[in-house]
Amino acid sequence: MKKTSNVIPLHSDLDCTTYDTNNIQNGDLPLIPKGKYEAVMKTWFTGTLFKQPKVVLIYTITEGEYFGIDIAKYYNVKKLKGKARNKGKFIVKPRGDFLKDFYKLLPLHPKVRFDQIPITKLQQQPIEITVGFVLKDYKQQLYPEQMKYSLVREVNIL
Repeated sequence: MKKTSNVIPLHSDLDCTTYDTNNIQNGDLPLIPKGKYEAVMKTWFTGTLFKQPKVVLIYTITEGEYFGIDIAKYYNVKKLKGKARNKGKFIVKPRGDFLKDFYKLLPLHPKVRFDQIPITKLQQQPIEITVGFVLKDYKQQLYPEQMKYSLVREVNIL
């Protein structure tokens, strides 16, 4: 007799809420003061959050007291191409924030197809990032002090 299980297997998608390149083991997210920092884009990964496909750019701070800290910027995208993974492929929204920031950082770049964004070109230049805090969860309830974290709110050319 075959035994059936009532255990639901976990989804293999990357979890966009706990990724941290500085501390992959326990998923801690960095908490640094609000402000503007010089950084470079280190890498990116694709994943889902609340069934919404996302691409997450990881920036590394390149100056000052927080040199070497990795901090994330999250973008909603139209669709993931293939499985969620490090350096995954995706299709951007035609009027979405990702494309706006891409052209803000590369103003002379020619128009690109929405499914063929040359994201590696963002790794070739220093960028000014504006860092802010995440103080509330998706239910707009305040996080305890130990759970607050920082993320990139805005990017600009240096």
